[in-house]
Amino acid sequence: MTKATKSIDLSFRPDTYFPESKTREELLSRIKGQSRREIARGILEKEGIAGLNAFIARDELTDHDRDMWGRIHPWMMGGEYLPKFKGEEVEIARVSLKSTTFDQMSIRARSEDGHIRLSVEDEYETEYEQPVTTINKPFTLGQMIEFIDGVAHPEDTYGGGLVESNWNFMQSEVAGHPEESVDFASIESAVYPELEQYYNEYGDNWVNERLVPYLAALHGVSEDDWPQFMEELSPQWTLGSLSQLPVLEFSILQEKPSLTPRQVKRIRETEYKNWA
Repeated sequence: MTKATKSIDLSFRPDTYFPESKTREELLSRIKGQSRREIARGILEKEGIAGLNAFIARDELTDHDRDMWGRIHPWMMGGEYLPKFKGEEVEIARVSLKSTTFDQMSIRARSEDGHIRLSVEDEYETEYEQPVTTINKPFTLGQMIEFIDGVAHPEDTYGGGLVESNWNFMQSEVAGHPEESVDFASIESAVYPELEQYYNEYGDNWVNERLVPYLAALHGVSEDDWPQFMEELSPQWTLGSLSQLPVLEFSILQEKPSLTPRQVKRIRETEYKNWA
């Protein structure tokens, strides 16, 4: 079941995945390379279509151009190795990973025998396990989210679908700040304008649920002691602001939870000014 949201219309259903007249974002979704797509988007916003050049705007690069482009930075390769679109196939959503080579996963749709065939493509020829492969009409936004959350990589052990499984992977393997885990995987869609917002909101909730375990592990505090600690804190503190505190400042606050952020900073700058 799709997670609760604040203001997103989960019943929204696009009329078609294959419109005769395409929006700007639908045209941009034809550009396989994510870096080129983002550059093209920025140029269109600032200069209009006259500012685009053929290299940035083309759907895909030649092998030679792709190799040269990738030499600038490994992230430039993200998406450039996705498979070609099949005929009138379109991308209806894309997941971006902040990995070394900016890996991309493309959710695609094409018309086939009166139905819509769905596929999930990445740059490694992975055969993903999909909840469904054909549908009769475009998904509602809620159905699209359920599809994304139901897709599984054959070697995935973390669960959660195309987006959350990568958050879970990062939190389990890297064990950094939960916000860093959420920042690792993001999603966009030219067809579902509120899809990104949905995962942003869900990501905020995902982070909040993991802040106490993260802080407890970071500072060596029992999770059982957190409720009392939070009650003693100045109301100016939040879990988010606590999670950004360096170890020294946090230890100052532990000694006297009633301190405000300004007071903690003043103590750090005066009593510990030579502390490295």
